[in-house]
Amino acid sequence: MMACMSLHTRSAPLSCSTGPTLPPQSLSVCKISHSARMRNLSALLFVLLLCSLQLVSSGTQASKAALKICCPALTQMKLPLKRIVSYNWTSSECSIKAVVFNMISGKTICVDPASDWVNDHVKAVDQRTKGPATGN
Repeated sequence: MMACMSLHTRSAPLSCSTGPTLPPQSLSVCKISHSARMRNLSALLFVLLLCSLQLVSSGTQASKAALKICCPALTQMKLPLKRIVSYNWTSSECSIKAVVFNMISGKTICVDPASDWVNDHVKAVDQRTKGPATGN
């Protein structure tokens, strides 16, 4: 026994059974109502798919925008290696070429890539993020 409700009216549910109590017109109304539900469900899933695609594409654009950070000035102070989480290079479109260190505190600090300590820190962060080498 399956109950079906008309989507456009507020009528009581129809009983959709294959028994002799219902005329054939009731069964066709039940099938129409069922196919309307499937169309609504398909439309809902399609909208959900479009929303998720939009979120993915906007996340990609945000990450590209994050890579286009330019530094107005460089810090000459040597930073403690243990406080550096990661690093990025400034975009080639920037007037100042710099390494941008991301600190534990959440700050980003621009430093001169020509400094020896900066190159040492970059190598150390690379080693740390790669993890220990597992060779035989």
